[in-house]
Amino acid sequence: MNRTILMILSVLLFAGLAFAGQPSVKEATIAPKELSVGDSVTMVVEFTGKKSDIKEVFGYAREYPYDSPRITLMPAETGKKNTWHLSTTIPWDAPSETYHLDFTAIDKDGKEIVSKDMPETAIGKTFTLVLTVK
Repeated sequence: MNRTILMILSVLLFAGLAFAGQPSVKEATIAPKELSVGDSVTMVVEFTGKKSDIKEVFGYAREYPYDSPRITLMPAETGKKNTWHLSTTIPWDAPSETYHLDFTAIDKDGKEIVSKDMPETAIGKTFTLVLTVK
């Protein structure tokens, strides 16, 4: 009986340690959320852990997965927070509609970081930002 309890506790402890090291998303924002073609937009995401824990953060528009350019966020060079960002301009030929920008983050071990509690996030993605072009 004691041996069984000890084995169960050991398995739970090692499983917890295996998943404890991967960073997760603290907050993901996009500003402004509604804009017109030619306007500037800024995307910022903050992760737990260190900047060196994340290898890359990239995404695509869910509505145009094969036609949209790859959106790549870059790590902030200053500050202690693990933030990644991008400031860009909405293309002049972007159709007026709501876009779901699905992002994937890859950790230093090459594994995808999957979030389960971020709003509007597609299954298997790290986070999603919603943008409306008028």
